[in-house]
Amino acid sequence: MNNLQNYFNLYIRPNLEANPFFKYVILVQFIGFFISLFKPISDLLVLVPSTLFHLHLWRLITNFFVERNLIVLLWSFYCFYQFILYIQPNWSVKESLKFIVIVQLSSTFLLVIFSLLLFISTSVVYTFYKIEIFGGCALAMAALIALKQFLPDTVLFTTPYGRLKNGHLPICSFFVFLICWIIGLVRGTVIFQIMLSLQISWTYLRFFQERGGMGEQVIGDRSEHFCWASFFPRIIQPFATLIGRFTFRSLHRFGLLKRVIGKEHLDYMQENSLQMEALECIQVKSVGTAVLAPEGWDSERKRQKALRMLNERLMASNAIASSENSQKQLHESPSSPQLSKGFGGLKRKKGLTNLNNFNKHYLLKILKKIMKN
Repeated sequence: MNNLQNYFNLYIRPNLEANPFFKYVILVQFIGFFISLFKPISDLLVLVPSTLFHLHLWRLITNFFVERNLIVLLWSFYCFYQFILYIQPNWSVKESLKFIVIVQLSSTFLLVIFSLLLFISTSVVYTFYKIEIFGGCALAMAALIALKQFLPDTVLFTTPYGRLKNGHLPICSFFVFLICWIIGLVRGTVIFQIMLSLQISWTYLRFFQERGGMGEQVIGDRSEHFCWASFFPRIIQPFATLIGRFTFRSLHRFGLLKRVIGKEHLDYMQENSLQMEALECIQVKSVGTAVLAPEGWDSERKRQKALRMLNERLMASNAIASSENSQKQLHESPSSPQLSKGFGGLKRKKGLTNLNNFNKHYLLKILKKIMKN
């Protein structure tokens, strides 16, 4: 219990104070969770595919606030917390809202279309008139995709089988929820919402997101760590690359992307390099010409990672210092302050201060070294 309290004081509380917006997200999600307990009210908020054809357009927005599964709710909290902590400070408010609207509406519309096609092909009434679409799991997965793009190599914890990084979270979340669906812990629509969100958010960030850097307009992210195959284990990456290739060719075929090189150049572009090389020579309609991502984007990513490591180490050293001071005060006797002082209490305090100064100086040197690289 003390370890959980220390973890909360070290990591959660400072971030809540620095990011008050997260408090409102938690509040809205909890309100939606309690509203979900009252079925007559929640039925007015969730989206049933057939109701969209009755022009119940408010359900496109209100279905996000309804969540009846505690597992999905807690997972969404974690994803939104990571997004607000690391991604939102580096994006503008306009870009964040644009990303949210694109992922939420696109995944919802596609799920409605799939249910309609399934109803037409199978005549199963449940798929179109009974199935309910709600929850923020689509946006939660999109937050993990953005986190993979920005801080893919951050290690969350180490296991005997390897290290879990931010880049592993999207595919791990998908398989965990797939297992939960098989054993009946979550509803089936969660799996489809997560799958659609993963594809939509990656496509947007990979090919369409506008960023400014080094005085240039940057469109998309051609980084090797963000190709489609990087979401999957190495053994199935060659098969996963086919999906990324299909996505690029489909976007071009529908006119969303326009290549300015000849068709013969695409013939020898191989698997992982296909999407990266293609981004060097495409332009997006009504947006402008896509240019190579400047070095400033990678530098910003390294800087954020270094700042995070520095803050964590400083908070840890401050926590150690405060715990040492509290233990010292408990062991000192108020009736004999001279005795405590004579046995090294004052020297211990000075030594602790010197240790903290040394840690800060050493961490600042590490930060400068990382920034130079």
